[in-house]
Amino acid sequence: MLGSSETEHYPSIDVVKFGAKLKEICEERNVSASDLKDYLHLSSIQAIYLWFGGKRLPNIDNLYAISRYLGVRMDDLINSEREEKAAVIMQEESLPDHGKRVLFYWKRLPKDK
Repeated sequence: MLGSSETEHYPSIDVVKFGAKLKEICEERNVSASDLKDYLHLSSIQAIYLWFGGKRLPNIDNLYAISRYLGVRMDDLINSEREEKAAVIMQEESLPDHGKRVLFYWKRLPKDK
């Protein structure tokens, strides 16, 4: 029920985490800041560096275009909880090595489905 739980969490975007995630995905896909600038038809590369640095967020149109260009869901760009949870699980001593490998590959599956 809305409004009745102490554990409710208003969803917000962590700008710093977003910037780090965006930069990480770009590096994985060999996409430079200049590539993003050109794709988004921006006149300056400054906005890209502000996003990477966790200083600003792109507007919703640019966020959508970035997600399509990089082949990731918008939610995966702005919400890193899934990967944070997987990282915690992978560090647990009780998880067997094959379980860690499964999680490792799971994190790299396309998330657009």
